[in-house]
Formats: sequence, C-alpha cells, structure tokens
Amino acid sequence: MIVNASKADTLYLDTFTTSPSFFKLKGEDIRKMDIKQSLEYLNDLKKIQPDIYYEKLTEFYSRIFESVIILVMMIVSLSINLKGKKNAMMFSLISSLAIAVVYYALNMATTLLAKQGMASPLLAHIIPVTVVLIFSIFGISRVST
Repeated sequence: MIVNASKADTLYLDTFTTSPSFFKLKGEDIRKMDIKQSLEYLNDLKKIQPDIYYEKLTEFYSRIFESVIILVMMIVSLSINLKGKKNAMMFSLISSLAIAVVYYALNMATTLLAKQGMASPLLAHIIPVTVVLIFSIFGISRVST
C-alpha cells in the first residue's frame, strides 16, 4: 500500500474569508470586546472552531444578561411580604438567599449545558431568570397593602 502525502501552506476557500482581526482577538476575553466586535468574532468562530463556539456564545449572553440579574433580585426582595410576623428581617433574608441559591444553581446547570452545546445559550440564561421571576410574581401577588 502506497500513501502519498503533500503539504499545503495555504488553503483557499471561496466560501470562507476571515479578517486578520480575528487572529488578533483570539486570546482575548469576549466579555471585554464591544458588541460589534463580539458578534463578528462569534460569526468567524462558528466557521473556524465550532467546538468552542458554544462556550464563547454562552459567555457573550452571560455578559448581556448581567444587568437583568440585578433587576430580578430586586424584584425578589420586593416580593417578600413578612409584615406582622416575628423576626421578619431574618425570614426576609433567608427567603431572599434561598431564591438566590435557586437562581444560581439553575444558572450554573443551564450554563454548563450550553457550554457543551446541549442547550441553547440564549435559553440557558432565560430559564433561570424566568423561574425566579415566576417565584417573585407569585410573591408579589400575595403582598397585602
């Protein structure tokens, strides 16, 4: 059996082109790039290295949803109504911490699934927010004025 091997220094594809900026940004964190650069980087990365595309896309959505987390936790704290109960401050703190733990556990699980490509990176950040918002809306509906 005879096997022939050849070496090609450059591969030219008509359907694929990338800018030199892609290689410049290769080692940088996607959280530090501006939005336009991040989107271009993700588009190039999807073509070149699909194995780490989901990981970087998950980091990008994490960056986008960071501000939503603060809003959700504020709504959670508003939804806790312990008026008229003894040790209301302690119960309020424990309830807020329990809901925050649920959020971060869900966020960690869905983020791991998204980084491995088993779930959509967008859904990985929407699901924990939605679950905690449902808890808070339920709490707000029970608030008496």
